[in-house]
Amino acid sequence: MIFSITIPLIFFTMAIYPPLTDNPDNAEWGSQVQRTMGLLSESTPDNRQRVKILFYGQSIVGGQWHTWVERDLRERFPYADLTVENRALGGFSSQYLIKTVEHDLLVSKPDLVIFHVYGDHIRYEEIIHTLRQRSAAEVMILTDHWSGNSYKDGEYTFDNWSKFYDRFLPAVSKKYACELVDVRWPWKAYLESNQLEPSDLLRDNVHLNEHGCWLMAQLTLRQLIVRPELETDISKNLTTTYVIGKDLHWQDRTLEFEFSGSRVDLLRQHAGGASCLVTIDGQAPSTFPGTNLHSRSTSIAEPYEWPEIARIGFREIPEPQIWTLTIEEILDPDKQAIAFRLEGDRSGFDGRGTSTEDFISNSGQVTIAADDWILTRKGAAFNEGLIQTGMSIRWRSFRLADDIYFPNGLLERERPVVHTIVDGLPNTHHTLRLETDGIAPPFTHIRVYQPMLPETPFTPMGLTPNTSFDLNDISAPTPRD
Repeated sequence: MIFSITIPLIFFTMAIYPPLTDNPDNAEWGSQVQRTMGLLSESTPDNRQRVKILFYGQSIVGGQWHTWVERDLRERFPYADLTVENRALGGFSSQYLIKTVEHDLLVSKPDLVIFHVYGDHIRYEEIIHTLRQRSAAEVMILTDHWSGNSYKDGEYTFDNWSKFYDRFLPAVSKKYACELVDVRWPWKAYLESNQLEPSDLLRDNVHLNEHGCWLMAQLTLRQLIVRPELETDISKNLTTTYVIGKDLHWQDRTLEFEFSGSRVDLLRQHAGGASCLVTIDGQAPSTFPGTNLHSRSTSIAEPYEWPEIARIGFREIPEPQIWTLTIEEILDPDKQAIAFRLEGDRSGFDGRGTSTEDFISNSGQVTIAADDWILTRKGAAFNEGLIQTGMSIRWRSFRLADDIYFPNGLLERERPVVHTIVDGLPNTHHTLRLETDGIAPPFTHIRVYQPMLPETPFTPMGLTPNTSFDLNDISAPTPRD
């Protein structure tokens, strides 16, 4: 059955491109993004809903087409308190992006992730698993467009890997309840109906030119639509909002309740109030390892968008501080190997190591696996002598949790003040306890975020290019407790 819906138009563009004319079966379009679209559409001048969209992946996402999507959403939903971030890392295939995704996800706290990446399919699925287990964001995934080398002598070539991904991505979408945007086939139909070649939409063999960015945005936007009748139970249950005085009550300067999830926000509309001691399961929130993070590291050589270390971990929970890793010696320019020392602005000197061996700092607050160095992929910079002794890589460690809530007195017009009291908890059952030092603070609501997937290890579907499978056999989605 063919359903008729209104496709959003991008009115702000000055360039005139042939419109999309394909009319696919769109019965399920928008079904997995209705929590986000509901927040956008319900926003009014007196009730501006906060909405955060994260674009994530590598260079295809890192192009400028996300700005076309953002501008269209701002025109359609002018009263929404919309924030758009693009944390894509060009050149980071799924094998590398799996190392940065959890950090970038927790820092951003998005309501919707729009995602595309090339690379290993197992790591691709693991990234989606991480998105669905560590965040309450809805997820939209895009299939591949037609690149320049997929077209020869007037024919579109479709290699075995592309054929596999054409089946694999719908399976991932079904298992993890993602909104799937079919880019490949509408892209081909658009090229053919307008007598264009793939290169007409590309600035090189792969990356999009302005026309290609326009088309990618259009294909994405026509599934960012308001269809509340299609909202799934999964989307509905990603957040639960409790009303203070109705659902939850202060008793003897204490508020305590049980919840399942990984993040808790406090909402208020008035300034001031007393501070509160916060405990989760009887302990300070900062004692949960997942509520502590190291940031992306800085970069000392091109490409500058790459952090020099993809993932920085710890054995002992790090105290918030600035870390400085200084190159002391270039051990082997051909293998891009270095020796370094590490210092924290609070911890002081914390050890020496090399990029060829796994590193654990003296305090245990910093760990770096030898395989997580991105600096060692920058051969040109080493060969040209651009990587030198004395150069420093920096990052900071910080917390996504407050052991004590301090009211900041901040008020915002037409919207509640939202304070994330804790994020990064295991996605399991918890007890939150707030103990106020005085009269109960003017909280109006408490919002809990519960990701779709429970706290279980990642188990891939086991699909390969040589595997035959039926999409009907894919379990969708994995239930949570």
